[in-house]
Amino acid sequence: MVRYGLLVFTLLWSLFSAVAVGSEPPIKIGLLAPLTGAWETDGQTVANAVQLAVDEINASGGVLGRTIAFLVEDSESDLAAGLDAAHRLIDEPIVAALATYGTAVTDPVAKALDGAGILSIAWGASAVYLTEDFGLKRFFRTNARDDVQGVYFVNFVAQQLEASRIALLHDGSAYAKGLAEAARLAASRVPQLQVVHVEEIQPGPRATVDPWDDASLAPLREALERVKAAEPEALFYAGYSPEAAQLARLAKETGLEARFIGGDASINEDFLDRVAPEISEGLIIIQQVLPKDLAHAEAIPFLEAYRDRYGSLPRTPWAFHAADALRVIVKAIEATGSTDSDMLASHLRTMEPIAGITGPISFDQAGDRANGYELFRAYVVRGGELVLYSGDSGK
Repeated sequence: MVRYGLLVFTLLWSLFSAVAVGSEPPIKIGLLAPLTGAWETDGQTVANAVQLAVDEINASGGVLGRTIAFLVEDSESDLAAGLDAAHRLIDEPIVAALATYGTAVTDPVAKALDGAGILSIAWGASAVYLTEDFGLKRFFRTNARDDVQGVYFVNFVAQQLEASRIALLHDGSAYAKGLAEAARLAASRVPQLQVVHVEEIQPGPRATVDPWDDASLAPLREALERVKAAEPEALFYAGYSPEAAQLARLAKETGLEARFIGGDASINEDFLDRVAPEISEGLIIIQQVLPKDLAHAEAIPFLEAYRDRYGSLPRTPWAFHAADALRVIVKAIEATGSTDSDMLASHLRTMEPIAGITGPISFDQAGDRANGYELFRAYVVRGGELVLYSGDSGK
């Protein structure tokens, strides 16, 4: 992980460069990311990737002869702090925002940005309702939706694991509740599958990095005993890595035989660092393609540049979905010759697929990525690392 101080230095250097190069005023594009708090590992890699993309664009002449001024705000992994950060970006003002990670934070942020007439593209917010219910005219996302992940999970369980009984746990957050419901609905359409247990767990204090005390674990242990009594063959956890780490350990302790499968926010770098290898070995996550497995023509040079600058690739996909969001905005500005958000949004809804780091990118009329299902893969933990699932069996 790159230290926060180095991140601040590179952001300041980007702003200096934007002013120093070119006579036209820079195009201000904001990033809202969780640089601190429970999701800070993902947030800092996102800031790194977007900074790299900004530097490459500015070095090649910028956009319409203007450089990009890259403004970063910290959501602190928190709804209220994220909304305050969004208003700071609005006050700049910015042309567009890369915002953001986490459905609960993205919900009010997207509304605020849209209300201010600013285009925003999320890179790590997957709840269906964000594009279905609000009618936001200027909101898009480069990551796939929960209902698409739910279908992928169900197909994986039925076809690869050949299981028929599944249990669903979620942490009650907007993201997790939506993902669990998406999985339940998808399973209801497959005759061979039966959802034998659904339960909401209560996450512990997110400020606690390693909550292994009995008081924190007791409610989760009880929930797993209820899961065990339902005799599922697969347990799907929709939620974030702190509780996934607790559940993985407790599943081992309670002798739960069901295959543990996490949703796309459950097993990340923090999880793999926190959970002992004998516990994490064999766990599965349904995830959008990880950076190390991206093989698109646009991906290879960018991944090499990221590795050269920061030392290693992120172990989650969000950094490159955010970099793609920036590239999409730049392409739209170039195609329209404008920085007007309404013109950019109209273009994004009708544009032909463009080559992205994470694959071809285009959007439907709601603002969702058109090829969402193709983004997902099943990964399994082997030797402390996530590798593509290839038909192995057992825990």
